[in-house]
Amino acid sequence: MGIVWISKVTLLVTVIGLISFNVSAASLTECAYIEDVQNRLACYDELAGRVKKKMAEAEQPKVTTREREVIRQQAATQAIGPAPKVDDFTITEIRRNRLKRVTYVASDGRRFQDHSQGRFEFETGDRVELRPGFLSSKLLVRGDGLQIKVKEIE
Repeated sequence: MGIVWISKVTLLVTVIGLISFNVSAASLTECAYIEDVQNRLACYDELAGRVKKKMAEAEQPKVTTREREVIRQQAATQAIGPAPKVDDFTITEIRRNRLKRVTYVASDGRRFQDHSQGRFEFETGDRVELRPGFLSSKLLVRGDGLQIKVKEIE
């Protein structure tokens, strides 16, 4: 008698689930009891509101990558504040160690070790700007556009 009772309850829940699917899915449990795969998936989608969300996205005007980047920059400026002023200085000394690694000494006393893979170097007396690079790296940029990836040494 217990198995018959459980199967009747399962059948009742399935019927209620199918009826409520046509009206509106109320819970995940009702969607889970739907036997047909397509109807069950549609129930889950309706429950999650994905259909409505996709329809709303389709009606929105398309935004270009450039416009999206401008929006992100504006949001970042509001959240973080304006970008700091450019840090510029003159290279007063260039040091090379035994491994031929180059260290630039700035006019304010800071030291920067060359981490670039290029063959170009700055010269003593060059006026450079310290700019942020990709993934929190730092770049020294000369007026003619030459830029070298560096790490600040403390």
